[in-house]
Amino acid sequence: LKMQVADYILKPVTAAEMEEILLRLGEQLDNENRHKRDYEKLKRQLKESMPLLKERFLERLVTSSMTAKQKRESCSYFQIVWDQSFLIELAIDVDELILKHPATPSDDELFRFAIYNIAKELTEKSAGAEVFRDRENRVLILLS
Repeated sequence: LKMQVADYILKPVTAAEMEEILLRLGEQLDNENRHKRDYEKLKRQLKESMPLLKERFLERLVTSSMTAKQKRESCSYFQIVWDQSFLIELAIDVDELILKHPATPSDDELFRFAIYNIAKELTEKSAGAEVFRDRENRVLILLS
């Protein structure tokens, strides 16, 4: 029992009884391995989704009301540290993209991505700053 015995066999044992026990143990081991694989897969998917989840949290932070506890726990979870208790929100939006040649949807996305990268570079050395894109494709900067 101390060794977490899964079953016990009383002598004499028949081949059929032994086969049944081994098949049941094999099934249990397969289930345990499947659960471990599923758990690892979920952990990997969560890790891959973290940037998007963080963006969604930051967007909720500026658009919805949240309790102090929700803010504190979420900031801790996403490893966001604010220097001060107040936040300043800056929004960068492109009114109209005017180029020398006709713009394509990829030009628009590339331009917005460049704005995001520049904002990231400008704020990365500042503690208490977060840059993200919202669902309307604006670049938002939160400064504490």
